[in-house]
Amino acid sequence: MTFKTTDLQEFQKMLHEGIVEFQFTKKDGTIRQAKGTLQTENIPAHAIKGTGRPSNPNVQVYWDMDKQEFRSFVKSSFAGAY
Repeated sequence: MTFKTTDLQEFQKMLHEGIVEFQFTKKDGTIRQAKGTLQTENIPAHAIKGTGRPSNPNVQVYWDMDKQEFRSFVKSSFAGAY
């Protein structure tokens, strides 16, 4: 399957617009394929809350559609979105 984009900013825009399939490299070197979003309509209301911590500009947070929880990865490990 060919990536639709490898541009991180375009990927972030896609996350806000709907559900996106993408991949990144995990810290252990394995490839992780994920399906996620940041579109509030696709995130349960009880899950939307702040942690009280400032966000890390090097980390991308997303709602994992399969695990039904927020997950994150280091932005530099982003491979692309389908």
